[in-house]
Amino acid sequence: MKKTIFLFITISSSISLTGCLQMFPPTVADMGQGVYNLNAQSNAFGSRSELRAKLERKAQEVCKGKGFEEVNQVNGTKYDTIFNSGIFVPVSTKSSSLIIRCKD
Repeated sequence: MKKTIFLFITISSSISLTGCLQMFPPTVADMGQGVYNLNAQSNAFGSRSELRAKLERKAQEVCKGKGFEEVNQVNGTKYDTIFNSGIFVPVSTKSSSLIIRCKD
């Protein structure tokens, strides 16, 4: 009986923790005069190069293929602890922000 309970708890914990592997779609804020602030986030498993590639694709889409110049880029990692299924789990998220100006 104890083995069954231990197995159930182990499987449940594993399933609940594996659902967090994701990368969120970039968000765009129009700052006026052809300047945009693009943001992308992922969990610890996402790479900086993947975040950068997502931002560049979104920048091309926002500027309608006319090209863009980079005004500023900021990268960050946030470390936090969440409470999930009765246990505290350390998590980290990565974010990247890119401010661009569309070419005419």
